[in-house]
Amino acid sequence: MRAWKLKHSVHVEVEDQGPGFTTEDLRNAFCYAKPLSARPTGNETSTGIGLYSVKEIVQKHQGTIGIANAENRGARVFFEIPLTSVQENIVASEI
Repeated sequence: MRAWKLKHSVHVEVEDQGPGFTTEDLRNAFCYAKPLSARPTGNETSTGIGLYSVKEIVQKHQGTIGIANAENRGARVFFEIPLTSVQENIVASEI
């Protein structure tokens, strides 16, 4: 996971070395209750609401979200959220 402050926003990305997303997974990645093809590593069950929930939260903050994929070599999920002037001062001291 990496995060950095841009001029008026914060950019966050999470990257893994897993199987990446299939073409079908990319179509459904942000859909509600659509578990993806990759199985969780701890054999836990998947509800299909994780990335959907992240997308909803990011969009409620007027942000954007996306996926960069390298099938069979991992994936990167990233989002960017704009900052207000008050938030800019707080985040600058924390990053």
